[in-house]
Amino acid sequence: MTMRKRFYGLAADALDADERVAMVVAEIGVSQLPKHSRLFNVGIREQLMIGVAAGLALEGLRPVAHSYTPFLVERPYEMVKLDLGHQDLGAVLVSTGASYDASTAGRTHQAPEDVAIMAALPGWTIHVPGHAEELERVFRRSLRGDDRVYIRMSEEENAARVDGEGVVLLRRGSAGMPLVLADGQALKHALQNLFENAHKYGTKGNNWIGIFAAPVSNAQGPAVEIRIVDRGPGIPTEERELIFDSFFRGRHATDDQVHGTGLGLNLAKKIIEAHGGTIRVSSQPNERTEFIVTIPAAPPEKLNELAHSIG
Repeated sequence: MTMRKRFYGLAADALDADERVAMVVAEIGVSQLPKHSRLFNVGIREQLMIGVAAGLALEGLRPVAHSYTPFLVERPYEMVKLDLGHQDLGAVLVSTGASYDASTAGRTHQAPEDVAIMAALPGWTIHVPGHAEELERVFRRSLRGDDRVYIRMSEEENAARVDGEGVVLLRRGSAGMPLVLADGQALKHALQNLFENAHKYGTKGNNWIGIFAAPVSNAQGPAVEIRIVDRGPGIPTEERELIFDSFFRGRHATDDQVHGTGLGLNLAKKIIEAHGGTIRVSSQPNERTEFIVTIPAAPPEKLNELAHSIG
């Protein structure tokens, strides 16, 4: 069963079982849902869809807005920012047709940047399930809350679900870490991509991911080194020089049918290098993979300038 089909079943069940839940659509998906007093179809008016969701939230309901990705995220983006975010209202946005799923439908139906622009708004939790069972877990959990949640469904799925709650994280930071001046959202996006890759590819057969940070010095001066390590199958030697290339997908990803575009590492590398940093990879087959990110520390004059500007 596809994620989209599973979602419609879950949404119909939620409308019957929970009086708080209300569905708002803009034509897309309405034919897949049973008629219900708390199902609102606003027509091809995506901005209104978000406005209605905000109004329902003001009335104490848990609104779920659903459409194709560019019509849910991009077209009504200002309403997502203001009607929901500025008023601090909770809602669950569930999109279908992620990234280039509609590769032959033209740019109007493609949205490879949806996660990035949603992450730029404060207060949103973003889920990108890779399997219908993962979708069910995050959707049910999202309905119980009052926060803002974006769930991105895809037509492609992994061969099996990933039980994310079972991942064990080991975080070790060092005292006296130097300050780094950075675009927080962009750097977060780059590091999150590395972590998600470790989760997707490196936890098969175990639930261990190591995240380490420490101050270091190199030819350019003080820096922060961040290492993300997994104990997965490793990266084949012949692929290590290619993994940062656009659209490259390794053998493990294709053999295991892991969903992805092959753009994540390329974008992460560009973000890190834009901060004056470096990224490299070390891998041992059937043992481990380690990504090492180095970001230069802020020079003293910049720190003094920053301290002066904030008083």
